Amino acid sequence: MSISSRRSPSELSRPTPPATIIPKSHPLPPWCPDPAAAPSSVVRPAPPGVSGRAGTRPPALSSVPSRPDCVLLDSCGYGFVDVDDNHTTAQAFSAATGTIRVTFVISDLPCLSRFYVRCLDLPTSTFITEPKIVCSAENLFLLIFHLSTSWLLEHFIYRPGRNGRPPSLDALPDISRYLHRETTKPCLIGVLPEGGGTDFVLAAFTRDILQYKLHIFRSKQRAWTTELLLPDLPSWLTKKGATVSPSKVIALQGGVLGFVDLWKGILFCDVLSELVKTWFVPLPKLLPNNRVNYNRLVARPIRDVTCPDGIPDASTKDLLFDFDAVDPTEEKEVQGFVGWRLITWSREVFWDYWCKDSVLHLDELGNVSLPHPDSGCDGAAKLPLKTLKTCYPTACGDGIVCLMSKKNHRDHDAWILTVDMRTKRVGEPVPFNAKRSSDRNPTYIPCVLNKYLNNESDLAQVGLQNARFRGHFSLQLSPQKANNHPNAYQQKRQTIDSNEATGSCTSHQAKLVSSYYTSVAFGPAH
Repeated sequence: MSISSRRSPSELSRPTPPATIIPKSHPLPPWCPDPAAAPSSVVRPAPPGVSGRAGTRPPALSSVPSRPDCVLLDSCGYGFVDVDDNHTTAQAFSAATGTIRVTFVISDLPCLSRFYVRCLDLPTSTFITEPKIVCSAENLFLLIFHLSTSWLLEHFIYRPGRNGRPPSLDALPDISRYLHRETTKPCLIGVLPEGGGTDFVLAAFTRDILQYKLHIFRSKQRAWTTELLLPDLPSWLTKKGATVSPSKVIALQGGVLGFVDLWKGILFCDVLSELVKTWFVPLPKLLPNNRVNYNRLVARPIRDVTCPDGIPDASTKDLLFDFDAVDPTEEKEVQGFVGWRLITWSREVFWDYWCKDSVLHLDELGNVSLPHPDSGCDGAAKLPLKTLKTCYPTACGDGIVCLMSKKNHRDHDAWILTVDMRTKRVGEPVPFNAKRSSDRNPTYIPCVLNKYLNNESDLAQVGLQNARFRGHFSLQLSPQKANNHPNAYQQKRQTIDSNEATGSCTSHQAKLVSSYYTSVAFGPAH
């Protein structure tokens, strides 16, 4: 099926995408070092919030094969933990923090990567809340620290070192004061590089009953501007007086930030233009049994939007056009018994349709062996996933979706499951301490830090942790009653979903102005 020419927002003029696009893919890492083989000198007690194998520091690697760019990063850092410096370590100075040092420890999927923060001139009880990464874009990471020495949230820009350049950490005191005065939410702040140097653009989204605003800081001018956003919202939103209520930001190449409302859609802003352009993209429909919670509960447990590598070949996929979007509250539903499934969709920013990439019925997979949270791979218990509480789908690129599973929704002990939507395999489950997670934020985010540490010498100094992507086990959730569309055409185009409040990863397409992003849905199938 050929692709018809797409419609872009009326104020924008962009070339039509090609009819056939070849997706990019990376092989899954098939290998894993034996933690027991590591010298005892590199084994440390697990820092707070880290359990099992995650507390083990691997030896430096002298030779590292290529790996996917995207990793899963715990966006909540660890303060005042004794961690060795490595090639990611950078430091800065500010009046509130004194000398502050940041270090990343990178792990391949499905393990979590983490970052650690030390204030060298302050006592160990300084942090009021955990250090946090609120967004990432290409080689920029925006970090916030809340310390007892300041009434402000302290903002810093981190850049990883590459090609002989050391990593850097820069304090942003003027930005911190402005954002506090405008009462901005950290989860609605995005950052993008500008030009090929160290310049950047930071944008913070605010909303009241009547209007949307974007507060933009350009490092070249070192000045703030405020833009009033006038998006052309669809009639199914405006006729009921509904508003777009973003809960996260995604960053795309070409100077575009997307402010994501996980129930309704994405408000895109071209922030590198002098006159900021804005347009709205609705998300695909909700899965039937998820509609009952539309706009009432938090959507993050069932939805995610990220910006991984590659572009879909839309000529071979089901398409869902934006003009087909309807108000979820007006859709009629029919009762029926269902199972659970995952669906992924993708699109170019200026397309007017979503491409359905893959559908995974969880009963297509096998069982899972869950390692004990405190014993790593030892003492694994084999359980059907239908007995577990599974949620928080997170798209990580290359057809990979990460999920969090618990035995009880109130448990702090959890596991991260890595699902390959192409091969219908699930990777080795990794213990995860969910104590710092909430229904709005599981704390982990996809991140492209590996892309900016891809020199062999860089990787050798970082000391990467690697985990096998292997094993067959099942995401079988017990059938539940759900509501089905009586129309088969509507059934064909079921929904996808979006992500949440703590960051994003940008698309890696250097030759494309607009970037492709993926939406993933999780919920009962009919």
